[in-house]
Amino acid sequence: MDAMFSCLFFLITILSLFAGRGNAEKAQALFVFGDSYADTGNHDPYNQSLNLPWRRPYGLTWPGYPAGRYSSGKIQTDFWGDILGLPVPIPYELLKSHECKAIAKKITRVNFAVGGSAIFQAYGFITVAQQVNQFKKLIGGKQGFDSHKLSRCVVLISVAGNDYAAFLSRGYGSIEGLIDLVKPVVSGITETVKDLYLCGLRNFAVSNMFRLGCLPQIGRTSCDSTYDNIPALQMRLLTEGIESLRSNFKDISIIVSDLASATNHIFSNHRQYGLVDLFVPCCAE
Repeated sequence: MDAMFSCLFFLITILSLFAGRGNAEKAQALFVFGDSYADTGNHDPYNQSLNLPWRRPYGLTWPGYPAGRYSSGKIQTDFWGDILGLPVPIPYELLKSHECKAIAKKITRVNFAVGGSAIFQAYGFITVAQQVNQFKKLIGGKQGFDSHKLSRCVVLISVAGNDYAAFLSRGYGSIEGLIDLVKPVVSGITETVKDLYLCGLRNFAVSNMFRLGCLPQIGRTSCDSTYDNIPALQMRLLTEGIESLRSNFKDISIIVSDLASATNHIFSNHRQYGLVDLFVPCCAE
């Protein structure tokens, strides 16, 4: 999965690029969609084939024990909550459990992100579009989600590379194939924003992808520059897509998290952040 990168990656990504840029005083709630860079516990802790983030060494840096996150510490969702001064959204799967049905009607912040998710069926998990359908079902049955409140909420969408990583893991290995995949992935991201906008949401933070070649399973001892054109192309197309959304949808606010630049910053200053061996993941698959 895509979160086996570094324990401090999320901290530098969010705080370096976005601290102080949001309208925290206006934010009512945080809704989250995407992959393991945002999942705070949507995999079943009792399913041995899915409960990896519920086992050690995950969570040892924060909160001190495994808590369903694909990291040894905080992830994007946690940092966005800190920045906006909002409680961390409740994992959707927790709301579905028997003991939480009674309080589900009162919840106005939900995390739908699932580790391993993507625009397409990358690893067989629920797609981002299917997560949006879960959101629609939730707000459709609740009086608390009126259009005014939704317009003052913030949405985090994390699509950080599972579509490409799954493509590579299947043994295709073609750079041309990866390049061909970028446009439909970006289209899927912009369609997600559109769909959520039509639901009444207005404020979006969309994560771009990191450098594929710096993943430990690809660049085992150094970053493999072979793949650098993929995040660069995705960033260009995503920027174009977002500009189109801004032109065509009234009152929409979107910022893009450039994970590739964040990766470069960390790798250039790794000792400053306490990273000794850049290619040893904090946790294990």
